[in-house]
Amino acid sequence: MIEWLALGAVAALGILFGSNDKRSSFGEGSSKPFDMDQFRRQQAEKEAGWRRRWEPEVDRTRWIPQSAAHRIIAAHPPPGSENDTLGATKRVATRKLLAEFAANNQQHLTDQKTKLNAFFDSVEASPLTDEQADACICMDDAVQIVAAAGSGKTSTMVAKTGYVLHEKLADPEQILLLAFNTKAADELRERVHKRLANVEGVERVTVRTFHAFGKSVLAEVNGLAPAVAKWVGPPAQEKEMIASIVDDLRTRDPAFGVDWDLFRTVYGRPVGRIEDLAQPGDNARGGIRTAGGDWVKSEEERLISDWLFFHGVRYEYERDYEHNTRTKAHLQYRPDFFYPDAGLYHEHFALNREGRPPPHFTGDYVAGVVWKRACHAEHKTDLFETTSHSLRRGRGFDELATALKARGVEPVLDASRPAKGQPPLETLELAGLMRAFQQHAKGSALSIKTLMRQVDVDNSRDPHVARSIRFLALYERIAAEWERRLEQAGCIDFDDMLIQASQLIEEGRFDSPYTIIFADEFQDSSRARVRMLKALLDRTQQRGHLCVVGDDWQSINRFSGADLSVMTEFAQTFPHSSQLKLTTTFRCPASLCEASSAFVSANPLQLVKVVQTTNDRQGPAMVAFACASSEDALRRVYKDLQRLHEQAVPGLLVSSAEQRISVLLLGRYNHDRPVRRRMLWDR
Repeated sequence: MIEWLALGAVAALGILFGSNDKRSSFGEGSSKPFDMDQFRRQQAEKEAGWRRRWEPEVDRTRWIPQSAAHRIIAAHPPPGSENDTLGATKRVATRKLLAEFAANNQQHLTDQKTKLNAFFDSVEASPLTDEQADACICMDDAVQIVAAAGSGKTSTMVAKTGYVLHEKLADPEQILLLAFNTKAADELRERVHKRLANVEGVERVTVRTFHAFGKSVLAEVNGLAPAVAKWVGPPAQEKEMIASIVDDLRTRDPAFGVDWDLFRTVYGRPVGRIEDLAQPGDNARGGIRTAGGDWVKSEEERLISDWLFFHGVRYEYERDYEHNTRTKAHLQYRPDFFYPDAGLYHEHFALNREGRPPPHFTGDYVAGVVWKRACHAEHKTDLFETTSHSLRRGRGFDELATALKARGVEPVLDASRPAKGQPPLETLELAGLMRAFQQHAKGSALSIKTLMRQVDVDNSRDPHVARSIRFLALYERIAAEWERRLEQAGCIDFDDMLIQASQLIEEGRFDSPYTIIFADEFQDSSRARVRMLKALLDRTQQRGHLCVVGDDWQSINRFSGADLSVMTEFAQTFPHSSQLKLTTTFRCPASLCEASSAFVSANPLQLVKVVQTTNDRQGPAMVAFACASSEDALRRVYKDLQRLHEQAVPGLLVSSAEQRISVLLLGRYNHDRPVRRRMLWDR
């Protein structure tokens, strides 16, 4: 049986590779036995002829990019593919070529590191690591270098620029280095000129920001530099413009003002996912502060409390139920909310659309719900209910307002009411959120219609549909007015600059000279920036090279349109790409690397990398502590500074004799900055 299966496979191969012999080679009626050696010689001759057709196109003394295999198969179909309607022959041949070229590249990598050892040791102030040298030599169509903090990202870009010029892979005029902002571009340009000073023509290498490059594209094609609106650029200026638009819309349409204030005071802060709700304990004190100064047990209860506070509804949180319910099985019942002016109790249940609690809740949560309902039924007290589902889908507050009105309580929004606890978002803070969202949406060419389609009332992936719908309704009005003002002024913003420049490149109206394209700090790239990079690479017709360097663990510019998914979806955006890693840091000690890696890696969306270090510092590298309030945190910082001062005065801290010890304080927001009179250095 096995012999017949083998003969059948051989016959199939004959058909696959286009044998012209119509006679059966085995079985009844065969005129002569099948000659396996002859068959193999015929196939070898066909493959040799096929290889002779494309081999002159491949330079095996250089790195062979992955696209080369695909180009060869497309231009020179392998033997047998003409009769293979399923395409299996081409797929097999492509895999074989990719493996062959990968082996060639591995040998090329080894040879280049040996041949250019002196170059790699001297191109930067310190010799390149093996990982950095590999990144320089790899010239696949698109290369993503995922780098750890302090691993020499900029050094790698500079060295690779030098490698390209040294190996004559491109002329200086064909190399483009793009940076995130002006400061980074200036530093990169200075570094390239300094480290590659002995390389002829290095001054003709183009180093710019994405925006400056986009501006130059528009100027070259249109013959006129674009006018950028005077209010775009600095984040503070852009937020002030959004705030100005909000004021104008509020004046023209009071209903818009109500919607803005409601979002700012009640919906401004996210409630998270239902799956992440903490299960409340019977007597546990809440740990979430509300605008009214209460401490509640969940973000959903915080949302309800804030709605009540800013609508002027008196409530009592978790006061004892008016009837004694204490038994062997139950403690005294404390409903979530009681409205004394309405004589109404309110329970909020963590239940989804199907009436089920989060799966991580222990015990019989639903039985507790049933018991509470039974208490009110037994004692004939009025109970109003909301659930996670009703609150997040938008019905909860409408139904609550109706229930309160029916009992003589009229909720009226007062956004100016001074908060006793957690303050609401300020207008400028929400304006900044709007501007960041606008940059993401505009850079990704997402229309309001598209965005609204993504917010499906029955879509459990959106943790708070009601909030999303309200936000988009505000955004639609603000974005339209932003665009109207741009048009009225005859100007564009920086998003327009990137979008319009990318479109000109895609259409071929900009004659791009660049075949080698670099992008620094790629983790901070927006979709608009990625579109520009793809347009530039596509114009090379698979003869160019894109190299991006970034650390997704340091993605901190989402407020300006940065999108972390450009790192995690790189391979989908750029076909025939490779991912390399720089995992050796020269900055942090091992204990800090381990702690930070464990912390960041808790996010499953982050790319995985194991960070090594050359820093052999021993001892604790960090101390983490939590405080109940910002004031307590500042007191703790002050106490630590006092301790450092006491150690520094007698010289117990390692420092040069003439150098004062410096301390850097980092905060999330400007208001985190301590008052100067309280700081140690002012004493």
